[in-house]
Amino acid sequence: MVINLAKTKELIFYNPRARPKFLPPAISTVERVTSAKGLGIYIQDNLKCDIHFQYIMTISSQILHILKALKRQGLSLEMLHNVCAI
Repeated sequence: MVINLAKTKELIFYNPRARPKFLPPAISTVERVTSAKGLGIYIQDNLKCDIHFQYIMTISSQILHILKALKRQGLSLEMLHNVCAI
């Protein structure tokens, strides 16, 4: 298996109450991040879900705004269901 180092991210998990004093040395070609998206879910280094919840709320607000705008334009309920199913 060949790993693409340009797309690889390093995420170090830790206990939020006790920040680690020793971190392993960074790999020069791999970016170290505090959160990453994998399989559609945002994962944070402190195992909290803040970023994922914010992402879900943003997407939900955008979809709701689109549905309200289309309803104001007179789109039928059947068509609104088709838009929402996409």
